[in-house]
Amino acid sequence: MKPVNNNVGTLPIDMIVTLLKLVVVESFQDFFNFFIAWARTQRRSAIVALLEYFPLRDIYQYRQIGGPSDSPYFDRFFRISEQLRINDAIFYGRCRDIVCGAGNIERHFTVLGEMAETGHFLYVVGLFVLRNLYKNQRSSVSTVDDLKALRSHPHYRMSIVRALKDLRSIYWTMVVCNRAPELYIQATCCLHSLDSKGVLDGCNGCGMVQECLFCDIATLLNVFTNIST
Repeated sequence: MKPVNNNVGTLPIDMIVTLLKLVVVESFQDFFNFFIAWARTQRRSAIVALLEYFPLRDIYQYRQIGGPSDSPYFDRFFRISEQLRINDAIFYGRCRDIVCGAGNIERHFTVLGEMAETGHFLYVVGLFVLRNLYKNQRSSVSTVDDLKALRSHPHYRMSIVRALKDLRSIYWTMVVCNRAPELYIQATCCLHSLDSKGVLDGCNGCGMVQECLFCDIATLLNVFTNIST
C-alpha cells in the first residue's frame, strides 16, 4: 500500500479555496494559520494565483469573526495580499485608511482613481462614494456628473448592491473597533422617500434597479448609514 500524502501543499488551488471558505467563518486566526501553512510550500506565482481566485471581498466582514484577537491576523493577511498586488486587498487598504483618516489621503484617492480608470467596478464605486463623503470640495454638479459616469458602467445595475455592501463592510469593521468615526448621513431623493430598511434597498418606487438619478445619489451617499438605528 502506498503511503498517504497529508501535505496540504499538494492540494489543488480550488480545494484550498474551499477549505479556506469553511475555516474563515469560525476564526480568522485559523484561516490565517491554514493559509500560511499552505503558502510556505508554494512559489510566489501560486500564492498570487490563489489570492486572485479567492474572492477576498467576501471576507471584508470577518475582521473580528472569532473575537478581537482575530484582528491582527486579518490585518496581517491583507497586508500580505496588498504587497502581492491583489486588487481586492489594495481596495480594502485604501478605503480603510480613508475612512480612518490614516496616512496620505490624497495618495489613497489617487490609487483608487488609477484603478477606477481601468474600469474595475468596485474601485469606481468606492471612488465615487468616498470622494463625495470625505472630500468636502465636491460640488453638486460634480456629484451628478460622476454618477452619470458610474451609471453608464456595464456592471452598474448588476453589481452595484454587492459593491456597496463590500464598501459598507470595510467601513463598519473600522467603526466597531473605534478606528473610524461614525458618519451621520441621511441623504434623500427629492422625488421619492427612502425605504425604511435603509440604503441598500433603495427608495420606494424606484431604487437602485430603476432609473431615478436622485434616488441613486441618496442610496450611494447613505451607504454607511446604520440601518439598525
